Amino acid sequence: PIIENSALVQQTRLRAQRAEALRRIASLASSDATRDEILSFAVRELTNLIHPDVAGIFLVDSQRERLAFHRASYYGQLPDLPRLPREDRQMLVTDVQYPFTVTGSQRVFQSGDLQEETTIIPFYQRVIEALGLRSAVVVPMVVRNDGIGEVWLGSRTPGFFNKGDLQAVVTVAGQLASVVEQSYLVEQTDENLRRRVEQVSAIDRIN
Repeated sequence: PIIENSALVQQTRLRAQRAEALRRIASLASSDATRDEILSFAVRELTNLIHPDVAGIFLVDSQRERLAFHRASYYGQLPDLPRLPREDRQMLVTDVQYPFTVTGSQRVFQSGDLQEETTIIPFYQRVIEALGLRSAVVVPMVVRNDGIGEVWLGSRTPGFFNKGDLQAVVTVAGQLASVVEQSYLVEQTDENLRRRVEQVSAIDRIN
């Protein structure tokens, strides 16, 4: 009974920590903070909660041309990923591998031992090898059935992540997807306004 009670107390404490972390992320996501600030804060909250060795986000750019590593969101003591060549940190959406990414397929990827996986695409293999990962959770960021990125958590310990960790990442990924989509809409609006100003200025000069 003592052991059972101790386990229940620990589970209750962990649930409370998860709920509080998710509340803080949701609060910031609805604030006036910038996209990079929100993404970085969310990754830090996840790492404080789950304690992976590395964490980060890959995003599809606003032109929907490429999936690229979001450097500002990176967390970890291993600097290898940000220092990878650019071609190993991004992928064109026209690449034959893209439909098999988590973003392209919109499917969660979780592995307790990456060394035993035989269907990982080369793009992911380079990232995994650079970081020396043995287990990982990768969750898609989806808005209106459109994949716009993916949240990565990785560990050098096999079997590190559990179902509770996955649920927390899925919840956070859903919140961050809305933040990223909103930032893209703002960028597009600003670009349209800039073009209109340039057109009006050009007409004035012609007149």
